[in-house]
Amino acid sequence: MKKKLILIFSAFVLIFITSSYKTRSSTGMAGKTGAPGENTCGECHGGGSSAASGITISATPEFTLNQFTGGTTYTISVIVGATGFSRFGFGCEILDSVNVNAGVMQTLAGTGVKLMNAGTRKNATHSTPKSGTDEATFKFRWIAPNIDKATIYVCGNAVNFNGSTTGDLPFPSSLELTRMPDPVDTTVIDSNLTVISKHGLEPGSFNVYPNPAAFLTTVSYHIEKEMNVCLELYDLSGKLIKVLAEERQFPGAQSRFLNLQGIPAGVYFVRLSGDHSRLSQKLLTIL
Repeated sequence: MKKKLILIFSAFVLIFITSSYKTRSSTGMAGKTGAPGENTCGECHGGGSSAASGITISATPEFTLNQFTGGTTYTISVIVGATGFSRFGFGCEILDSVNVNAGVMQTLAGTGVKLMNAGTRKNATHSTPKSGTDEATFKFRWIAPNIDKATIYVCGNAVNFNGSTTGDLPFPSSLELTRMPDPVDTTVIDSNLTVISKHGLEPGSFNVYPNPAAFLTTVSYHIEKEMNVCLELYDLSGKLIKVLAEERQFPGAQSRFLNLQGIPAGVYFVRLSGDHSRLSQKLLTIL
C-alpha cells in the first residue's frame, strides 16, 4: 500500500511539473533569444524538422538599407515561418553595442505579444502560441534610441503542440541596424555658390552685392527658423579674415554690411553657417 501511494504521489508530482513547465513556456519565456550571453528556445525544444523555415524582420516605417532614425517609433513585424507547422512562438531583444537594451519596446493590443524581463534586459515574447498555416506574425512597437548601432535578436519556435517540447523546431536570427546619418545635402547651385546642408537656410536668398566690390558690400539672406548664425569672410587658403556676425537670429530676411577697407584685392568666400547648415558665396574684391 505504501509503495502504491509513493508511485501515485510521484506520478502526481511529474504531472504537476510537466503541466507547470508547459504553462510557463507556452506563454513565453524571456532570455531565450540567442542574444549575447543567452540561450535560444533550442535549450528545451527540438527534434522537429521542416522543408523550409526562417524569420523575417521588418518595420513600419521601413528600415531602409537597415538604417533607423533616432526618436522614431517603429512597428516591428517578426514573421516566424516553418512548413508543416501551425503553431508558433518567439522571443526578441533589441540591444546596443554593449549588449544592453536599445530604445524602448511597447506592446500592441491584440497582437499576441507581451513584454518580459530577462535580468536587466527587456524581451518581447508571445503571450500564447499563435496559430497560422506555415507561419505567424508577431508585432510590437520600438522607439529607436539616438545611438549609432542596434541589433534585433529573435528566436522563433515552430511547435507541434503535443504537450511536450519534443518534435518542435526552434531557430534564431538577428538583424543589425545602424543609425541613419544626419541629412546632408551637397549641391553646387552655380559656380559661385556651394550648399552644404541647406536645412534652415534658403540658398536662393543668399546674396552678396555688389560683387565685385571695392570698399563696401551687403550680405543678405533668409533663415527659416530661429538659430545661431555665424557670418565670416575667408581667403582662398581657408584662413579666416573677418567675422561679420555671430549671434542668434530669428526667422526672416537678414542683411549685414561688410566693410572691405584694408582687405587686399583678390578672391574670397563669404560663409554663412547656422546649426547644421552652411552656405558659401564667392566674393571678388577690387581696389
